[in-house]
Amino acid sequence: LDRWTVDNVRQMTLEQYVAVGNPDTFCQWVETKTVNLGNIRGLVGSIKFGIYKRTNKDKRPDGYDNDEEYSWRKSFNAKTRTEAFDFVKNEIIKITDRANLGKFEAIDNSKLDDIFKWKVAFLYSQERIIPIFKRDWMYRIAKRFELQTKNYSAIHRAMMSHKPPHLSVYQYAKEFW
Repeated sequence: LDRWTVDNVRQMTLEQYVAVGNPDTFCQWVETKTVNLGNIRGLVGSIKFGIYKRTNKDKRPDGYDNDEEYSWRKSFNAKTRTEAFDFVKNEIIKITDRANLGKFEAIDNSKLDDIFKWKVAFLYSQERIIPIFKRDWMYRIAKRFELQTKNYSAIHRAMMSHKPPHLSVYQYAKEFW
């Protein structure tokens, strides 16, 4: 949070968001530098970030929109990397704002990958949700609490309502694992 303040996120460029070989990008911080706060490393591949710079510029993945350097989700309806990044950045700003306010229900409908958007939400939530982000684990937890929803916000709310006060969110997440 010191490195990627909300103001830094609002001013972030595409190159600051995701790049090849730069350990200081927003995505590197979310995926690798905060791994002890919840692990999403290697899961789903780089497309989990919404847009990414390819290491092999000649390898354009099928099923995504691509230009000469970047690939992004078709569901963003973006014609260029700039449009795709603007969409992703706006989603991240909404997520950080909503997480900071504790409005987690407003995050469920974001078009970003669940694993990524909920890690970002956790980082900006002031530890008001549990650091578990993988879909199959969240659905198992929903089943445990007999929830009929797939919304992460409802699952997090159920987990938090059952968290013993003497456990941190990290200790409680470990119990689920």
